[in-house]
Amino acid sequence: MRSRCSIVMLLLVRATLRGFLAIGAEPVQKRKVVLAVDNYGGFSHGGRRISVFADGSYEDVVYTDVVGSEKERRGNCAFDSKAGTLTLDSDKKDGERLFRTSYDGKEYWVHKDEVDRIKKSMESRLRQTSLRNKR
Repeated sequence: MRSRCSIVMLLLVRATLRGFLAIGAEPVQKRKVVLAVDNYGGFSHGGRRISVFADGSYEDVVYTDVVGSEKERRGNCAFDSKAGTLTLDSDKKDGERLFRTSYDGKEYWVHKDEVDRIKKSMESRLRQTSLRNKR
């Protein structure tokens, strides 16, 4: 009987604390994603996922198949949908520039020197590890 009362009291205290903590918490605002690309990595190769937001910012996540291995980077970017270019850290001199290119009905986002290379039939590894539009 005593252990049941302890469990009930623990649950009541937990619920009360959760309620108090929720009162001061602000809701997380969802930002509008205008581009989401991923190379679907993990076991065979390192993963990378980039989300570009309507406000001109981005979030770049590098990950592996190991739990807790994610590394996140954020910054400003320049995205030109018509030209098919994405420049991460556009406000810095050493920003990363990616170009959209297509092969076999899929869109890839690669560095300038990979735009033509990715279209060669023998470059399956490059296509596997390159960023592409999220499914």
